[in-house]
Amino acid sequence: MRFTVERIGINIDDFRIPDNKGNQPVDAPIAKDGPIAYWATLPVKKKVANMKAAGISASVSNSAGTYVCNHLLTTAGKAHIPASFVHIPYLPEQMAVRKGLESQYPTRGVETLVKGFTAMIEALD
Repeated sequence: MRFTVERIGINIDDFRIPDNKGNQPVDAPIAKDGPIAYWATLPVKKKVANMKAAGISASVSNSAGTYVCNHLLTTAGKAHIPASFVHIPYLPEQMAVRKGLESQYPTRGVETLVKGFTAMIEALD
């Protein structure tokens, strides 16, 4: 799995599964008075370019889905907080408890995650 940096959050919650608190909204606007979508306000493509230059597999994503990650990006946009959202690979220890799913979700070690985070932080100059 690669790092995917989300470009846009859409103004809808539509959870296929409950979140950690048991909430499972369906077709619910996040910001009732807000626009259809909010753009990430941190340098998405620069983050990806920095990670690739550091040898990290990364790409821009044009859909944060309609789950918690999308909710976070949209809420930050409505609050005018500089933000982007990044999906990161699983750690091997996380997949160790998910027997049978290893081939669906390749893992990366903590060193790779730190290298990716460092590259993204350096994109914020």
